Amino acid sequence: MRVLFVIPPLYLWNYIPAAEDNFLTPLGLVYLASALKQRFGRDVDVRIIDCSAEHIGWRTLEQRMRGFGPAVVVTTFRDTFNAPDHGRVAELARAIDPAVVVLAGGIHASELPEDTMTRWPIDVVALQEGEETICELVEQVGRRRRDFSKVKGIVYREGDRFVRTAPRPLIEDLSLFSPSREAYDLLPMHLYRPRYMWGGTTVEGSRGCIGHCKFCSFWSFMSRADGEGPGAKRHPCLRIRPVGQVLDQLELLNRHYGKEEFFWVDPTFGVDPKWTEELLDGIERRRIRMKFSAFMRSDMIVRDERLGLLQRLVDAGLWMTLVGVERASDEDMKWLDKSTTAQHDIEAFRILRTRYPQVVRMALCMIGLPWETRETMRQLGEYLASDLDVDVAAPHPITPFPGTELWRSMPEEWRKNVDFRDVNMIYPVIPVEGMTPTEICLAGNDIQKKLMLRLRHLPKVLSRHERQRSTRRHFWLLAGKILYNSIRHRENPYLATRSTWATSKPPWYDI
Repeated sequence: MRVLFVIPPLYLWNYIPAAEDNFLTPLGLVYLASALKQRFGRDVDVRIIDCSAEHIGWRTLEQRMRGFGPAVVVTTFRDTFNAPDHGRVAELARAIDPAVVVLAGGIHASELPEDTMTRWPIDVVALQEGEETICELVEQVGRRRRDFSKVKGIVYREGDRFVRTAPRPLIEDLSLFSPSREAYDLLPMHLYRPRYMWGGTTVEGSRGCIGHCKFCSFWSFMSRADGEGPGAKRHPCLRIRPVGQVLDQLELLNRHYGKEEFFWVDPTFGVDPKWTEELLDGIERRRIRMKFSAFMRSDMIVRDERLGLLQRLVDAGLWMTLVGVERASDEDMKWLDKSTTAQHDIEAFRILRTRYPQVVRMALCMIGLPWETRETMRQLGEYLASDLDVDVAAPHPITPFPGTELWRSMPEEWRKNVDFRDVNMIYPVIPVEGMTPTEICLAGNDIQKKLMLRLRHLPKVLSRHERQRSTRRHFWLLAGKILYNSIRHRENPYLATRSTWATSKPPWYDI
């Protein structure tokens, strides 16, 4: 049987240089392909087409799909704003072969399975994790009388209705599934490389999170539920991979593929300090050469400094921390269901700034909260520039993603009619009484300008620390690109419009 995984041509954020983007290794597909290879061996022929990394468009994708002739096509709805592209994969597969079985997974489809199957010709949506599910589904497809009702954790099409099967428990023992060399060889590994900032090779040390932020779909996707169905109450669930397995993966990527730049995709890296210590011991013992960036909580940065782990992480290759600062006000943080405080952030960034100047300090933050004003935006900018003295900030409009409490709080009419292309963390979609979407984007521009034009930071373009230099160059190039495009399209670069703050087709999208 032939199984094809497809990452289609995708719309990209306008302010990322399309030809120079650092497309990340699709780790989820590596896990799924590894599970199929482990279960079926040569009985299943698995292929992966990553159109974004290969810079190929829909015409080329159609040619490849026809040439391979899959019995099963799998597409993973990774981002809501790209849901139409993943749905188009289903339409293309069905047009090529009406008998093909189309499977979908990923956060968006998992949270809105019936809606996804109503919009596009998809046969089955896998809910949450997919390693066990994909194997059972492929097994059913190969039978003369397939019966999807026997597969837990899916929604499948049966005539004119959708059937939700019994929930599948989360995988307790993560050592059961590990990325294999066979699966990595299905990808154009030479194309996943760092450009400007964080690198293209993704790894994970854990699944799930200990937090329950109301805007985050990552923790809800890997959560435990009290009951069945979409209305069941969810609880955070963190599961940690065995250190030895993670080290084996790093060593494989390092030795065989020459990868030295890694991006930890854990929602929170290093929750368990004992695990981190064992990981660092293994990296030293195996002499794994690496540089890496990670999402880290400010309170855990403070903890790791106290335990002596932060110095070891930097020595092992930590070059950038991405910290969910979110807001300057603890009241705002409580509304967001964040468990860290401004004091945690201030102390963490002080430690990084004074003791580890080679580490790039990136603050992730939210703008456009329902009560946002120009003054609260100004305060956030001042907090980032002065109290935290960040190197880089990413002020994104707060966005309701499917599966989050924020999504469920939106009016039903809004959820029914929203254009998924707009759910992109660029252009505000939540109404703010005192500001228009354009005004929010302009205030976000002002925050970035304030950070970029700080006189004491300008010399970092010539910093003796290579990553500080490259980060500065990256953002000045982005600023230049925005200015160039604005002039070309005869737009004012300081005015936020949907053509500036939106997603668009890359040059290869249709070819």
